Amino acid sequence: MSDLPRYRRIFFRTMVRARAEASGEIAAHLARSLAEFGAVDVQEDGVYYKDQELLEFTLSLEPTGPVDDCVAKLRDTAPAGWHDSPVGPAWGRRLSDGGVPFLHPHLDWATLSPEQAATLPRYEPGDLVRILDCPGARESGVVGEEAEISSAGAPVDLDDVWGYTVRPRGWTTLVCFDEPELASTGHRVRREQPTRTPVISVRPDGVVTGGSG
Repeated sequence: MSDLPRYRRIFFRTMVRARAEASGEIAAHLARSLAEFGAVDVQEDGVYYKDQELLEFTLSLEPTGPVDDCVAKLRDTAPAGWHDSPVGPAWGRRLSDGGVPFLHPHLDWATLSPEQAATLPRYEPGDLVRILDCPGARESGVVGEEAEISSAGAPVDLDDVWGYTVRPRGWTTLVCFDEPELASTGHRVRREQPTRTPVISVRPDGVVTGGSG
């Protein structure tokens, strides 16, 4: 039986200096560059609004091993150009001083946001839950109210629990609760079908498992 955490993710935000028509080719290159580390999804986000010469990509990697080990190996692929950022390790071409590029020859900068937890999250955005009696619910006056899950936050350490931002019915603002303070209703919010964004999925062995867009 594996001792690995059930939830392991590294989120990347990357910028590549290239033309818009090269987006699909770059996405495939990024997927191949990360495939040896685990299962990866690459989302093409288009031209960066602050710089028309940059293309933005969002990547999600589920490492085959511990998250910290994976981050260390990723940094070893391009030893120069790293610094700390509010969301985790960051790489910048200007800081690499002509060293080895990270993930793609024309990558301009990237941020890595590592997350891991002992268990998978019980709820997903759009799930409807019931807020249980707890100090935070009593303070906000929402004990027993139905609420929509807005987002999930991975625990800081493996002994902690998942946290969620929720929107109680009739509220326009969000409130934070831990997983044990919420109960499932078995329902989800109904929404119109969202606009699809191109995504490439690649297994650790490099096999493309899917694409959408």
